[in-house]
Amino acid sequence: MFFALTSASGAPGVSTTALGLALSSPSDRVLFVEADPVGSSPVHAGYLHSAREAFDRRGDRSLINLVDPARRGQISSAFAEQAVPLPGSDVWVIPGLKRTIQADAMTSTWAPLGAHLSGLSRRGATVIVDAGRLGHRSGPDDLIRQADLIAIVTRPTLTALSALHGSLEVLRARLEATKAPAAIGLILIGNTPYTAAEVTKTVNLDVITTIPDSPLHAKVFSEGAELTAFRRTRSTYLRSLRNSWPRLGSYIDGHRPEWVNAPRYTPALTAGSASSLTPGGIHA
Repeated sequence: MFFALTSASGAPGVSTTALGLALSSPSDRVLFVEADPVGSSPVHAGYLHSAREAFDRRGDRSLINLVDPARRGQISSAFAEQAVPLPGSDVWVIPGLKRTIQADAMTSTWAPLGAHLSGLSRRGATVIVDAGRLGHRSGPDDLIRQADLIAIVTRPTLTALSALHGSLEVLRARLEATKAPAAIGLILIGNTPYTAAEVTKTVNLDVITTIPDSPLHAKVFSEGAELTAFRRTRSTYLRSLRNSWPRLGSYIDGHRPEWVNAPRYTPALTAGSASSLTPGGIHA
C-alpha cells in the first residue's frame, strides 16, 4: 500500500501521525518518505534526537540527492542510497530536504519519485509519505496523486475545517483532471468539538480513522519520548495507530475514484512473509 499524509492547515500532527503509523505497521517492509517541501527531518530532529549514532548514519542522505538522477531517468538505481534504517524497527526512512529553498529544485522530481514509490508498493512494500501541507508552490502534488490514498490529517475544529473546505476543492479538481488513482479521506486528531459524523457532513469527506488527541503519548514519535511499559499497554493512542491499518486498506477499496477500475491495494505483508526492506530490496 502507498499512501500520503497531508494537511490543509498548520500543525495538526501530520509528521507525528505518519511516523506513528509507520512504526505501528504490521508489514515488515515499510518505507517512510519525508516529502514536506518546508524541509527538515522530523524523524532525525525529533524521534531520534538523542541517538547520535542515527544522526551520523544519515550523513548527507536526503531527497535532494534524487534530483539529478531523476533528470537522467536513473531514480530507481539512486533511490536506495538515500535510505536510512530506523533502529529497532522494520522501517527505512528517506530523509527530507535540509532547507526550504531546496523545494524548488524538486519540482521535476516529484512525479518520477511518485512512480517509483508506486512500483515499490506493487512489489509488496508499505510506503508512507509525509507530504506536509497542501498548497505549497513547490509541493509534492505530482507525487501524492500517484498514491493509493491521500489521508488529510485535521483536527475537528471550526478553524481547521474552514481551511479544509478550500483545499479540498482544489485537490479534488486536480485529481480528476489527471485521472489520479488516489482515494481521499480524513484522519481526525481528537473528537471534539465535532464528531467524525459531523465532520463528514460538513466537508463531504469520510473519516478513515480517529486518533486520540494525546500530546504526552504523541511525544513518543515527535520527540523520541519513553513511556513506561504500563503506559504503553494502556495507551489508547498507540492502540489506535495499530488499529488504523485494516481501516486504511478497507477505506481504499471502498473509496476509489469512479475512473479507477482495477484494484491496486494489496494487504500489507505481515512479519516473516517477505524479505526485509534492505537497501537492495528498495529498488528491486
